[in-house]
Amino acid sequence: MKADIETGKNILMEALKNPPVSDRDTIFHYSRTQRLKRASRDVKDLNNGVVRKPSVFGIFRSSKSHGVLFMSIIILCAFITIIAKVSDNSYKLDGNKLTVSAMRYEGATFLVFKKTFAEGAYTGPVDIAVSPSVTDDSPSVEPAVFTWRVYFTPDNEDFPFSIPLEAQYLTALLRTETKSVGMKIKAE
Repeated sequence: MKADIETGKNILMEALKNPPVSDRDTIFHYSRTQRLKRASRDVKDLNNGVVRKPSVFGIFRSSKSHGVLFMSIIILCAFITIIAKVSDNSYKLDGNKLTVSAMRYEGATFLVFKKTFAEGAYTGPVDIAVSPSVTDDSPSVEPAVFTWRVYFTPDNEDFPFSIPLEAQYLTALLRTETKSVGMKIKAE
């Protein structure tokens, strides 16, 4: 076994002293310093042991495409926030938040009042009056008024109603014992 190791060493030493020369043998020269001269700053820092923690905004500034992506996200979030604020159909009535939606379907208009209860908000009877909105080009006929009485409880509730006519625009008045709120509603 010892003789085999010695023989292997001798063969390797001979090959290193007199390497074989042929067309297929390619000689590669590797210089770490030459490679690092052409490397980027990040690679040089990594080689020197400098570790930088990436920040969220640093990632988005690292390239032009990341910057465009970041700006697109910011613009999209701002657009969604503005649309949500502008198209908010919510009203306050004695501490309760009310949202209303309306839909026209086959000669009738369907309304849904959604009440979100807040701590300390009004509970009790609420009178609701709804009528089609009068426009300048409508005939001078007195519009029909539909009334209901509902009771607010300390829960989140939905109050669906149906009006036996199709109206694109409605006017509603909700009144508690002490306060009232009026609203214009557009039926889809």
